[in-house]
Amino acid sequence: MLRQVARRAILEAHLSEPQFTNGPLSGLANILNGLSNSPAFNRALAPAEVDSFGSQGVVVPTLDYGLILKYLRSTGQVWYSHLDFNIPFGAFILPPYGQSPLSFDLDKRTYSVKTSHPGNSAIQFKLPANEATTKTGHIKKIWQFAINGHVQTIVAVEAHKLLRANWRKKLAYETMPLFNISVVESNPSRETYIIEPRHILTHVTVFKCPADSYGVKPEFMLVCTSLNRGRRA
Repeated sequence: MLRQVARRAILEAHLSEPQFTNGPLSGLANILNGLSNSPAFNRALAPAEVDSFGSQGVVVPTLDYGLILKYLRSTGQVWYSHLDFNIPFGAFILPPYGQSPLSFDLDKRTYSVKTSHPGNSAIQFKLPANEATTKTGHIKKIWQFAINGHVQTIVAVEAHKLLRANWRKKLAYETMPLFNISVVESNPSRETYIIEPRHILTHVTVFKCPADSYGVKPEFMLVCTSLNRGRRA
């Protein structure tokens, strides 16, 4: 962790040098800044920013759009698709375009998509439909939309799936609940949850074990929820 912070500080120091701010490398600096400086997940947009926010984004895939719209409608607020007719003035409309950052900061912690930073993508989160229930998983995608003058951040999480009981019994963790360790499959579960940053509780630690470890034939992962680094209520 300390090494990661030091590398980020060195990168940001270099990006502030003249050849990166005004020179021919300014374009590269903008890209790198996008990786090192996570965008605010919920902020007000100036009128001029609203149009540019969407134009700088990408088309949201149909499947993702449907899942996000379904989630938003489940919150109790009336949301409309951009394809709907007779939309009332001032209504909440999910735009067809959105930005897809690699990470965002929340309470001084960075949360990233798995393809960018597997460690920062591993989280424990509350289920939106029942916040008393928690799960763990990896952040699969981050979407940000300009809606009614504000940035709306949506997070797609691929939940972990418990390893089959016959394999879990070969390990001692289920008899030691205070360790807060779950034994899960190493392959993606294909169970995707749409959440908001407020549903994220904390990062979790994940250790991948190769096949035939401790007598367990398939690959598996150990997920520990005791890290509690910056844990949120």
